[in-house]
Amino acid sequence: MAADFDIGIAAEIPYCENRNICLTNKIFTYLLAGNCILASDTDAQKDFMNTWENVGLLYKHNDAEDLGKQIRFLSENRDFLYKCRKNALSLADSRLNWENESEKYKKIISEVLN
Repeated sequence: MAADFDIGIAAEIPYCENRNICLTNKIFTYLLAGNCILASDTDAQKDFMNTWENVGLLYKHNDAEDLGKQIRFLSENRDFLYKCRKNALSLADSRLNWENESEKYKKIISEVLN
């Protein structure tokens, strides 16, 4: 269903430390769907968006005006929006997917068993 949309909004509110440092599954759903990610500025999401550039934008979690500004920017800058969508899908396909992540688990399990 997420693939039917251009933007995925990861509107996390850091009301406790766990919500500030966790990266929720919706980020990965949006990547797999090829959505441009519009993420609130929790520490985890800032780190993610800085690590994986050009997959979306950040907005201030307690500032509806900033969220509106970012949505307006994406609406008015379709080339950037489509670039983010393309980059998100490419990242999901090439790097951040179960096939790659499962190799890390296999390696750890192999080391524990041996």
